[in-house]
Amino acid sequence: MGNKKAFVCDTNFIKKHINNLKEIIEELNGEFSVYITQLSIEERKGQRCREDKQAYEELENKGKKYRFFANVEFKYNIDELCKIHTEAIQANYERLFNNNIIPINYSSKMLEDVLKRACDKLPPFSNDKNASDKGFKDYLLWSSIISYFKTKGENEVLFLTDDKGFLDNIEWLKNEFFELTNKAIEIKSNDYYKELIDDNDIEINIETEDVLEIANIHELRDEIENVFYAICNTEVEDYLGLPDIERTYISHILFSTEDTVRALNRLPFVISKHVFEKRISVYDVFDIRPGDIIGNHSVDIEDLENVVKLYKKIKEKYSDYLEQFITVVTKILNSNYEPIIEDDDDLPF
Repeated sequence: MGNKKAFVCDTNFIKKHINNLKEIIEELNGEFSVYITQLSIEERKGQRCREDKQAYEELENKGKKYRFFANVEFKYNIDELCKIHTEAIQANYERLFNNNIIPINYSSKMLEDVLKRACDKLPPFSNDKNASDKGFKDYLLWSSIISYFKTKGENEVLFLTDDKGFLDNIEWLKNEFFELTNKAIEIKSNDYYKELIDDNDIEINIETEDVLEIANIHELRDEIENVFYAICNTEVEDYLGLPDIERTYISHILFSTEDTVRALNRLPFVISKHVFEKRISVYDVFDIRPGDIIGNHSVDIEDLENVVKLYKKIKEKYSDYLEQFITVVTKILNSNYEPIIEDDDDLPF
């Protein structure tokens, strides 16, 4: 394995960076062998199938509603469509991660181990007195990583996650990992990857130096990403009742910068129309006809209010960089873009 370390990320890292995952992997490949877990791939497959079923049901209901005007014909039934997409997702991740995939630990002792661990409140289960037994998926992930690196892979592992079950028990988990694998592991939050990407070789001209003088530039970048990530994605519960993230919408058209400006400028009006509601329909937020966008979930009004505050701050304090702000927001909104499938080769990631 040479001197490379292993880089392992959790599912939420994949979801958050799906739009630039290839670039991140390329940046890390010099120092790390970058891994994904099969569990993360299965979660992505499950999310995709849920989105397919929701879109399928929505179109089916519209077909019934407007049956006197038009007939809706499906190219695939829902099971066929899920099969096509899940096979494509598996193949794409295998190609992207160069087959560095950590398999799920299906050992015969798995159920016994997870039950004992849950009862004893051992990490990544919470040991708080009133904590629930949620943590099965986290333990399955952890167990799979340990099982893999016992006999394969690098001698040093970096694991990125934002899950408190891991981050609140780093030393305990590091010791367990060493005892079971005789290897070292570091556990960091998902944003740690930014410290690994070396920007020192980038030539900085005078204009760029001026940009870097903006107070708290890194915090501002994170704020932009987090505020608009909340618009594009929604926290839900999966089939186990565990927290998960799904796309708020799927867009079949690419937003232009003009679309973004129009949406941002009309947002205060949209909020005023729904001022006593907690959530607002995606169709109201973007003012795009339903055929061009599929609203999987409504948007939290507080997240929209955060957008308005951020947009106002950029216009008032950083007006010289408003164009750059609009460009990056457009890119984030387009992370949920998905072309309409015309043939079997036009498949989503």
